[in-house]
Amino acid sequence: MAGLAENLKAQDGYYLDGGTVPQNTTLNSSSIRTELGGINGAQEVYVVAATDIVLADTKTIAINIEDSADDSTFVFLAEAYAATASGETTIDAGTEIGRVILPTNARTFTRVAVTTTDATATGTVDSYLRYIAR
Repeated sequence: MAGLAENLKAQDGYYLDGGTVPQNTTLNSSSIRTELGGINGAQEVYVVAATDIVLADTKTIAINIEDSADDSTFVFLAEAYAATASGETTIDAGTEIGRVILPTNARTFTRVAVTTTDATATGTVDSYLRYIAR
């Protein structure tokens, strides 16, 4: 169908909307209640560089998906992206960084955690829940 948007986003489905890449620490997004039973893998977490992300030589960035039953204690669910810079490294704005289909056994709440080991990291990240048409 001509003109149909490729990205079908859930209303208020942003984990991060221009979230600033953390400097040598972790940024935890807001959580989203995700009732996944019976959807057969039709929801994914999508992560994109909103602006250029710059990392110094040998520094790392990791973007993980976490889940929780009670919206307070979160644990690792899946890795969306991990990299170590070789020389100063730039991830260009608009670059898809990661996509993770949420498993139907994920607990009720999910969030995104962005971690770097770079005290001078710059840039911003968007991450949102996206529906995969089946």
